[in-house]
Amino acid sequence: MTTHAESSPSISQPVVQQAARRPGLSSRVRVFVVAAEPPLYRRGLAAVIDADPALEWVGEAVAVSAALHQIAALAPDVVLIDAALAVAPVAGGTLVAQVQMLGPVRVVVLGEPTGATWGDCDAAGVFGIVSKAAPVDEVLGAVHGAWRAPAPLSVLVVAPAQPSAVRADLMTRRECQLLDLMARGLSNQAIAERLDIAVPTVKFHVTNVLAKLQVDNRTAAVLAALRLKLVQLD
Repeated sequence: MTTHAESSPSISQPVVQQAARRPGLSSRVRVFVVAAEPPLYRRGLAAVIDADPALEWVGEAVAVSAALHQIAALAPDVVLIDAALAVAPVAGGTLVAQVQMLGPVRVVVLGEPTGATWGDCDAAGVFGIVSKAAPVDEVLGAVHGAWRAPAPLSVLVVAPAQPSAVRADLMTRRECQLLDLMARGLSNQAIAERLDIAVPTVKFHVTNVLAKLQVDNRTAAVLAALRLKLVQLD
């Protein structure tokens, strides 16, 4: 669900920078991520972004200390920042405020901001906030929306009104095995060989997994499984 900034807490409205990019860069919207999520989550997010023909994944940072240097060097158009890191203190203010000062970059916060974080995000001119529980297409929509947004906090994608109906007990033992192998990057053929079953059987189970997790591709299924703790990686 996407709404406009009028429905959110508002403290200030900083001057809006025009969406622009440095000369000579790709015509695709360049996306950088700052998040302390597990590596597989970040790789999945990278794959989802790069699969969009209008977007380009340019890098990531897990440490606040490295984020500003990489963002300055890579010149992304949109930066996704974990809500837990957005207000992390850095020299001169918070991370989100310092990123906004690097140039024509649009910041989107990933997560559910608290009241205090709302104020920092608004004051820094954040262009969007998207829940980590949002479907993949809505996350991509938030990136596109932030790039086109006419004003800060124009793009808000919140979590579903009701908690996810997906439960571990809805997944069969075989489906959980498939999810684990999918999370480790195995193809259908490799999964079939590992479990000693036919490839069509693997495809049948994958289809059931996607339906139960309410997603439409393998990457989204892995991200949902990690979020719901249906699989755990070493």
